[in-house]
Amino acid sequence: MTLTRLAITSALLGAGLWLTAALIPAVADDPEAPLAIEMLFSQALGDLGERELLMLEVTLPPSGNFDPHIHPGPTFLYALDGAVELSVGDGPVGTYGPGEWFYEPPMNLHATTRNPSENSPARLVAFMIMEPEKPPTIMAP
Repeated sequence: MTLTRLAITSALLGAGLWLTAALIPAVADDPEAPLAIEMLFSQALGDLGERELLMLEVTLPPSGNFDPHIHPGPTFLYALDGAVELSVGDGPVGTYGPGEWFYEPPMNLHATTRNPSENSPARLVAFMIMEPEKPPTIMAP
């Protein structure tokens, strides 16, 4: 089953977050274990011009994945639990476990984001530097 962008966006807006449907692409999931995103921190970075640090906790359900997308600003992912397969562009897919980091340069295709486990969720913290009031994610064509 796939979560709809509308359902995810409604949940995010209900939490008081200004994030668009583009932030969360379609997710393959078990209806009993949906994708979860929790805002952990948001802070204006005045010394970096019109930039903001956004910190999100992302939980991928077993076998969950994101569609390919692009982040306009630098994105850092830190694995908390489980394993996550990640890649940028045509680069190799790497598997990241608890305590490991992944860096995604601005405007590069985030081609792979998936939880290879059929049984366990995977949790990440995403740190994104972005322009306030602009979508942090652009879906790939």
